[in-house]
Amino acid sequence: MCIPEGFWSSSRMLRAAGERDLRTLFRELNNRGLSQRTLAALTGLGQTTVGAIMKGRRALTSNHLIDQALTGLRTPAPNPPADHAEQGAADFAEPAAGAPDHDPLAALGRHSAGLVRHADAGPVGARSMTLADERLRDLAERYLADPAADILSALAELSAQLEAWRGQKVPLTVARSLWVLSGWRSALASWMSVDATRPGDALAHARAAQVAAEESGHDGITVWALICRRNISYWQRNRSRAAQYAEQAWQRAQAVGGGAAVISASALAQDLAVRGSGDRAKSLIRQARRALESKPTQDSDLGGPLSCGLPRASGYWSEAFLDLGDHPSAVRCAREGLEASRESLVRAPGPERMLTVHLAMGLAASGRIDEAVEAVDPLLALAPSLRVRPLVLRLERFGRLLPGGEATAAVRERIRTFTDL
Repeated sequence: MCIPEGFWSSSRMLRAAGERDLRTLFRELNNRGLSQRTLAALTGLGQTTVGAIMKGRRALTSNHLIDQALTGLRTPAPNPPADHAEQGAADFAEPAAGAPDHDPLAALGRHSAGLVRHADAGPVGARSMTLADERLRDLAERYLADPAADILSALAELSAQLEAWRGQKVPLTVARSLWVLSGWRSALASWMSVDATRPGDALAHARAAQVAAEESGHDGITVWALICRRNISYWQRNRSRAAQYAEQAWQRAQAVGGGAAVISASALAQDLAVRGSGDRAKSLIRQARRALESKPTQDSDLGGPLSCGLPRASGYWSEAFLDLGDHPSAVRCAREGLEASRESLVRAPGPERMLTVHLAMGLAASGRIDEAVEAVDPLLALAPSLRVRPLVLRLERFGRLLPGGEATAAVRERIRTFTDL
């Protein structure tokens, strides 16, 4: 967690810090052995954000987050030249009333700064909206790595701010941005409610996300709202309704691309597989793989749970192959997803655990019982607070694949205890 010795002795790194160039700093620190996870821990940013900055796919616009990152990297305080030590805000003070202005460019700069201050003078300014957007995306990314209780508390605080803004009279452009932020907030809350086994809350949030999507005309939020409703139906074991929602999501997602297209194609493939539509399910998996190669946009992804990379997508694919009886493909997809998750920008324990169960199910269905039991052994030791309903249902299904007899009695008892909690 330490900055490499001599790092800040480099004039190039000091210049990058002065220019607030996080990409250069992150890339150099990574070259010197600091992982993306370590950089995220030092700066307080999500690992997806760190990786996107390093690849030039994202640049922070929040001064607060940039300052936080620079502080976390132990950036030395700048030393201004002696003859300019007294310079500061006074250089940009407003001229006295009636005083001549000998620098027209400086005057124009002050006028533009005043325009920005005027736009942000109300309760909902452009700067406030940008900070709220950055905060929401950061929370989404951290959800896969930080304690859920901490994320929920921060999300509730941000949500209260959005609701307070909603009561203000704002321009139409600001109103649309508020609907977009509220839609993403509701979609994220719905996903987290599914994880917490609270389908009633999940449904309320998903409906709110759909309303926000309609008000803002935001296709990405529409897709994720539909996927949340599909997940609720899935865990209620209403696969026919789940497939209907997934079909609607896929129709909208093809215009959006990114993670919205990946997850909707993957979820629909899973729902079709259990109903025996093998050819179309496999076709959708191929389309999802192609969608993975397209660059996600802010209209298709939020980060964290509301994104869909290979680790999450392969969970849908491996279960689809299990339902189709193609156990070798299920094992192959599960291993592929687990390998990708070890290299992913955000550690995603939920998808990893699901993939582990799918791997074990594929192995058990292929008669490789010892390997299957070995795979699920770490999962059965999880703390009760981590035993979410989706994982419990998968492990129950795995237990039904195990043969009876003394050889598997102990693991079947551990599964029973796990699911009872």
